[in-house]
Amino acid sequence: MRSRLHLDFVRPRAPRTALGAGLLAVGVFAAVATLVEYRMLAAESVQLEARIADTQRMARRELPRLRQTSLDPKALADEVRNANTVLAQLTIPWGALFGEIEAAGDRSIALLSIQPDAGARALRITGEGKRFEDVLAYIGRLEARPALANVFLASHELRQGGAQRPVAFALVAQWVDEDGKGATGNGKDGNGKPE
Repeated sequence: MRSRLHLDFVRPRAPRTALGAGLLAVGVFAAVATLVEYRMLAAESVQLEARIADTQRMARRELPRLRQTSLDPKALADEVRNANTVLAQLTIPWGALFGEIEAAGDRSIALLSIQPDAGARALRITGEGKRFEDVLAYIGRLEARPALANVFLASHELRQGGAQRPVAFALVAQWVDEDGKGATGNGKDGNGKPE
């Protein structure tokens, strides 16, 4: 008798192992992480493209104004004047000025405010003195300081008090450059004439 040959082309399934399940889990996790990262990068790319478009739009809108300003001498002169005003305010020699004002003070004078005018290189100082004579002595001490010139009493008012009548005052002074230029610091004397 002949024996029958039975062929089975389907392999028997291998049992699932823990290693296989672990590798499957790692693969799924890596795929999900890659997808999340891709979406984040895509969103960031969209935001950056929007910023670039906004910047290009703003540049196209501002370019004619900038061209006009650069070609218009009057507008350019105004821009330079404004920049110089800001620069003058930023370069006020506060340390030296406060040092000079502090060195001239004493217990009979109380300062209330110091207001600079960088364009005129002038200071307005307000305060109170115990007596009018104290205010006059303070003016003399300020005038003697090397960084201050043309100190004068702009206003004063006698306050109500006891035996001593306090005096409210306002002084105006000009500061002198460190390099010894005039009180206005612009190559002119205090009267606006060339030095």
